[in-house]
Amino acid sequence: MSVIKHTVKEEIGKLNSNDVVVVWEGLIDIGKNNTQDALRHLSNFVEKRRKVNIVVMSAPPRYDLIPSSCVNKEVARFNRQPKKRMKTFHNVKILETDLILVVQ
Repeated sequence: MSVIKHTVKEEIGKLNSNDVVVVWEGLIDIGKNNTQDALRHLSNFVEKRRKVNIVVMSAPPRYDLIPSSCVNKEVARFNRQPKKRMKTFHNVKILETDLILVVQ
């Protein structure tokens, strides 16, 4: 989230209420135990971009790990936070991704 926040500053500054920014958040941050930093960066990102529509996609679980793994539990905890934090922003929608791994 930190990298995204800094690299897109100029481009997103040109957008308005007719535009949409999609943010798929946090899996790298979650894996490194930086969830609070990721949430802080997401909140700051949204706070500074009230003129553009933002879709925040939830982080998918790690399918290479068992569902009860500590990482997947942290993903679930992490995904609950943006819902709470983004309620006050009328330009933000949360898109919950529940990706299913299909093995053929």
